[in-house]
Amino acid sequence: MRQSVNLLLVALFLPVLAYAETHTVDSLADDGTGSLREALGVAETGDTIDFDTDLSGKTILLTSGPLSIRFGVTIDASALPEGISVSPDPSSLPLSPLIAISSSDPVVLDTLTLSGARAAKRSSNAKGPSGGAMTVSSGSDVTLRRCLVLDNQAGEGGNETDPSKVPGVGGEGGGIYAYYATLTLEECLIEGNRSGEAGRHFGAQRDGSSGQGGGLYAGNSTVTIRDSIIRNNHTPDG
Repeated sequence: MRQSVNLLLVALFLPVLAYAETHTVDSLADDGTGSLREALGVAETGDTIDFDTDLSGKTILLTSGPLSIRFGVTIDASALPEGISVSPDPSSLPLSPLIAISSSDPVVLDTLTLSGARAAKRSSNAKGPSGGAMTVSSGSDVTLRRCLVLDNQAGEGGNETDPSKVPGVGGEGGGIYAYYATLTLEECLIEGNRSGEAGRHFGAQRDGSSGQGGGLYAGNSTVTIRDSIIRNNHTPDG
């Protein structure tokens, strides 16, 4: 009897083990059963999100806003011969970012293409939205592996009609915007992205400043680049 009680006490104080799960995306829909958004909603730290092979080379079109990553997950499309793309549905523009990351645990994106995002223009001399394709928030640790970040654009600053005020600054990081974060690029291509234009003064002359970092803006961040290419990105000022 005493031995049974002792075993029960040991069992009560054993740590509960959490096992990582794999969630498979089999739908290109923005939301709902089998979608990437649904998988991100149920995934927890340590989980992996992969894709049905029938989705190889296809595009998930977003209609209801960015995909939010709040836990340390791996989104892995490496088993797809042609990877998978995430873009805004043309009818939903402006839409940006495509992915917004705010996780204190490491996040990995593998073999994804992020393209075609367009951030909204601000009003009343406000700064344009930053991070066309992706934003990486303070404290996040993100690795992009074999990813393409193509043809995305940060937002335009707001106009100003008051001659005593300066128009809004353009958004930074046409492709990726990271702030107080850790970012690693491995075998990635960042190309054809554009930071945001400054707002106009009296609707004509641009007296404000355009955003920095056509392809990538990393403010107070640690960035590691391995076997990657960043080319042909633009800022409106040159």
